[in-house]
Amino acid sequence: MKAGRLPQAIERKAFAARLALAWDVRAAVFEEAEMPAPDQKWLLERVSRRLGKPVGQTTVSRWLSGALVPRDIPKLWALAMALEVDPGWLAFGDESKAPSPSGEATEEGAAGPLAPLPDHELTAGEVKRSGGRRRASGR
Repeated sequence: MKAGRLPQAIERKAFAARLALAWDVRAAVFEEAEMPAPDQKWLLERVSRRLGKPVGQTTVSRWLSGALVPRDIPKLWALAMALEVDPGWLAFGDESKAPSPSGEATEEGAAGPLAPLPDHELTAGEVKRSGGRRRASGR
């Protein structure tokens, strides 16, 4: 075994575990709203929309399996925002006040998938009524 391989494997497994936790929490929110559970296509579309460019299905599958950890900051940020978790938590397991790729601060209080949603986030009932899409808030 080459030196350096084990830490990368551990890092990928840890990332995959945090991503799986965030995914499970998102699925529970959908279940509470009596909506079908999100699938890889749902995640692919949300990440691509936030990035403003397409992300490949293979990439999303590799993130979910732990075969790949996003190194591109905009992709990591888009993935975290799609799942409504802190990008620093998703990447490293720690809460952050990380700026977005555009330089804007992330939402305060987003420490991970188990953190309570801020007041301005949609409740499960609002998600159900809006068909899973956020409504324009005038911001």
